Amino acid sequence: MKYLLFIALISGLVGTYFYYDHKLALTRKQLMIASKRNNKLKSRATPKKNLDIKINFSNPTSKIGLTNINTNLYLAPINSSPIIRTIKIRMEVQILDAAETNSQTWYYVNLPIDSNINCRGWLNSTDFSILYSDSTNITKTT
Repeated sequence: MKYLLFIALISGLVGTYFYYDHKLALTRKQLMIASKRNNKLKSRATPKKNLDIKINFSNPTSKIGLTNINTNLYLAPINSSPIIRTIKIRMEVQILDAAETNSQTWYYVNLPIDSNINCRGWLNSTDFSILYSDSTNITKTT
């Protein structure tokens, strides 16, 4: 009787060992596949170059601007920076700051929206139809 119990216990341990060994082998295989996919995606991705960008900040001459339709609001005053919002309508925005980079003038603006999320960003000077410092001094941009 003791021998039968001993053999059952040993066979149970051997079965458990093979079960977990099989699970471990499957996990290793999945890890290898995921690692290959990761390396493939890394090789396809183009690394960002450190660009020598010079931004000249200045006081804005205009305090308020009227945007064009379907204007992109950028995270930084560079065309390749991430777009944080698309303004689908003409919107009167408050101009907080101005900057010049790569011979382009950019304005840091505050959008008059209810949310504080992505309500400030950079607009190119070409994205405005009208710039003015107050309601009596209107300058049309072309």
